[in-house]
Amino acid sequence: IKFTFQVAGMLPNSPATTYRMQNNNAAAAKMWQNILKKDHTNFDARLKLAAFSKVTRDTATYDDNIAKLQAQNAEKTATFTKAFSQIDEIGKLDIQTKIPNDLSKDSHHYFVVLGYALSPNGKMQPTMKKRLEIALKAAKKYPKSKILVAGGVPENKLTEATVMQKWLVAHGIAKKRIELEDLSTNTVENALFSVRELVDKGATSATLITSATHMRRAFLLYQMAGDIVLASNTSKNDKAPVLTQVAYVDDKKILNNYGTPEKNAITDDVLRLNGVWQLPGLQR
Repeated sequence: IKFTFQVAGMLPNSPATTYRMQNNNAAAAKMWQNILKKDHTNFDARLKLAAFSKVTRDTATYDDNIAKLQAQNAEKTATFTKAFSQIDEIGKLDIQTKIPNDLSKDSHHYFVVLGYALSPNGKMQPTMKKRLEIALKAAKKYPKSKILVAGGVPENKLTEATVMQKWLVAHGIAKKRIELEDLSTNTVENALFSVRELVDKGATSATLITSATHMRRAFLLYQMAGDIVLASNTSKNDKAPVLTQVAYVDDKKILNNYGTPEKNAITDDVLRLNGVWQLPGLQR
């Protein structure tokens, strides 16, 4: 797998990056504005200023900077304005807490279980187990469905995917039903690598399984990854799977609340999915 590194107009230790990752959008915005005073053509700085102005509903700043971005590169800006609208729309996602009764009953359907950080000794933590418990019930309810476990961060020479596979097999799921995506190190890579695997395997539908606090972000990224994968796809399959979802409820409040911290996290990842990093030069 080939990874590329993108260097933008900000240093990795930029104060803007620090403020943004602390959810201090106002302070980050001032830093991006300072960068633009010195270099008004810095596309990434202006894009981030626009993106997080939209999160905080600063319509004037958003509109002004989108107009300037369009003047620089209309096609590229259109991609991001569409993405920003999708970030708004994902707030309306009805997060499912029970396994649906109307999923496809054939072998072209997959349950995609997103990993969670392992402990330093390679053991699963409670959040991962809760996700797997849903996957186990789902796999029994839909015996022809396959399972894709996703997560490649290693601890004690074990990846999240490997640990999840072992748990499922130990609880009665045939190993041949389980596919591994054990290269991803974050949700963006989860989406890109998993969707490519699903397309290559000819999956027609897929049900994401993760925590409620993670679901909107994961679901949107998987939707977007479908378009990206198909645009670069070399397999004979030309459709991304239709997505559904079911979540482990780790926070009931999140089900009916779509607040700024969550929008910040989703916006960060949507930018990353499209090649714009908070820490340029340090992330693969």
